[in-house]
Amino acid sequence: MGAPMMIKAQIQFTKQQIEQLDELKRQTGATRTELVRRAVDYYIRGIREHGVQKALLPLPTSETREAR
Repeated sequence: MGAPMMIKAQIQFTKQQIEQLDELKRQTGATRTELVRRAVDYYIRGIREHGVQKALLPLPTSETREAR
């Protein structure tokens, strides 16, 4: 099975979000891109499991297993 097709998408972050991403980057060694990809995957999985009404699920932090 080959690598997944990548599509570029633009997203905007607040200064605080960038600072939080940079902190996670320092803690995990992952790139910003990888961290955002993981967060989106986690969020989509949460919607699939719990429905759109509970879409504002807390995202994992560097302290949780799923963020590593």
